[in-house]
Amino acid sequence: MNEDKELPSSWVSLKEAVILMALIAIIITITAPLINVAIKPWPAIWRFFILTVWQSLVVIGMVGLVFFSRRLSLKDLGLGLPMFSQGLGPGIYWGTGIFIAVIISGMVMQQFLPIPPKPQAFAEVLLAAQRPVELGAGILIAVVVAPLAEELLFRGLLFPAMRERVGPTAAIILNGVLFAGVHMDLFRFIPLAVGGMFLAWLFNRSRNLYVAIAAHGTWNALMLAVLLLGKFA
Repeated sequence: MNEDKELPSSWVSLKEAVILMALIAIIITITAPLINVAIKPWPAIWRFFILTVWQSLVVIGMVGLVFFSRRLSLKDLGLGLPMFSQGLGPGIYWGTGIFIAVIISGMVMQQFLPIPPKPQAFAEVLLAAQRPVELGAGILIAVVVAPLAEELLFRGLLFPAMRERVGPTAAIILNGVLFAGVHMDLFRFIPLAVGGMFLAWLFNRSRNLYVAIAAHGTWNALMLAVLLLGKFA
């Protein structure tokens, strides 16, 4: 990857990006409880799967609607077809580095916490999975579905607009902080912010959203591996 390359101008302004994110949040806030009521009798892993897929579809649909209405190409979003094969290797490599950085920052954070943090809701759901298909659904959520939607939103939509407004360094920091804040996990705020900053830096460095998606998926996959090793050990 060439660090001297410049990202193209943002395809939305920061104001437009914020408005679009607010609309996405409103749609999810209204529809998710209705879906949850409809699938309440289902096992927890499938409720989590359906809700995550729905939220991801809302993100992809809304961002895609605005993006394609401007008659832009996927390359403008960092998703050109040739970029896919170019992004996987670097994404896996840097995703492993992000995993290590997040683990280290989490270990440092735990030294200052009065009590150990509770497992994340997704971790509890995954650990409760009884059948291989349920475990597979959880892995699909963590490694493919969530990284795709979150990278499209935070790095594909928001980061270029932030970068154009405040410059790359400030945008990387703010993007990571916002990424952590949206997860609403106070105990893991700093590790998540570190991971988000790394992902923004990767996209800024590569202009290839597949790199960030693959890195995010690798980070999540390694976290899942640690979680499942603890379960089956």
